Amino acid sequence: MKKTIIVLLTFISGMVAAQDEAQFCDALNKMLRDAPNYFKNIEDTSHSRGDLNYGIDARFNKCTVSVPFGLTVEVRHIKADDVACIISFPIFGSAEAAKKAGDKIVAQIKVCFPSYYVSQEASFARDTNTYFGVPYDDGFGGPLINVSRPFPKMVAENEVKIIVYSGKPMHYIPITTEAADDQFAKDIKTVFADTYGGFKTVKSTPRDNKGRMYYSSFDVVPLPTGAISFIEEDKSTFWGNTKSNAFCLFLENADYNDALLTYSEKVSKIKSVMGNKFAFSNERPDSSIYISPAAVQVTVFGPKPKNKKAYMRSVSEITVEMIKSEGDKYSVGVRFFKDGF
Repeated sequence: MKKTIIVLLTFISGMVAAQDEAQFCDALNKMLRDAPNYFKNIEDTSHSRGDLNYGIDARFNKCTVSVPFGLTVEVRHIKADDVACIISFPIFGSAEAAKKAGDKIVAQIKVCFPSYYVSQEASFARDTNTYFGVPYDDGFGGPLINVSRPFPKMVAENEVKIIVYSGKPMHYIPITTEAADDQFAKDIKTVFADTYGGFKTVKSTPRDNKGRMYYSSFDVVPLPTGAISFIEEDKSTFWGNTKSNAFCLFLENADYNDALLTYSEKVSKIKSVMGNKFAFSNERPDSSIYISPAAVQVTVFGPKPKNKKAYMRSVSEITVEMIKSEGDKYSVGVRFFKDGF
């Protein structure tokens, strides 16, 4: 209780001592330096706990980096490539108190990283997320840090958390050309428009899924010009959550050079289809269970953000993939995601 009162009063009043301010900034810098390594150098796996709110395999390991006021710091593992370092503040007495403290924390991080961009958005009308990251002159950068706190006057837990993301933040480049309107573009957009509906209107013939638990697949229509097949997959978890994606195959069992040429052509084609309301990145996202693990080349596409500097994580909705198969052969296809990655 004493720690809770000290933290609450300190961050609401903004009276952070210079020594604590320096320790706070130093702690964040230590986390950021180990983020590309998924925090392996700053976690203690001998002190670990589970949390079913994040899934049966989720683990929270103690972080060895100390922060002021003895705040709880843990490395959260949800999937192998979905790792974050979490600084948890005590539960505040009200959402308004938590918001005020969160605002002060945001101001403190601005002091720590004055050159970082700051982007704020509401999430599910519950939380306010403030993202920090490195700005790019030619596009948008994924965030490095997120301060999550309750949205004013909304039902929410009175919590404030600082989330330091693992891996390398993605660099998105805006598409500058107008969207195409040929038949290929119309076919692609028909499927894309149905991603938010779980591909319900573009599913056609069910495929043979015997013997596969928590899985189903369907053929997709329309089949774009030049495509070999177009298949939608539904993968359900033990907990009942369903994620869907649809993969349109354009080339299979090809040599490397032929596949690379087709891949480059499809990247250019999808750029022209999506147009200047979208951005793209040639970097592979850290957390996607649907991009083929055998993909040797990946380009991801997502809506161009309203903020001129930031690009939020896990919002990409289309990928072009060049996938290696047995015998040094390759395939190329375009994948559509329901609700992003």
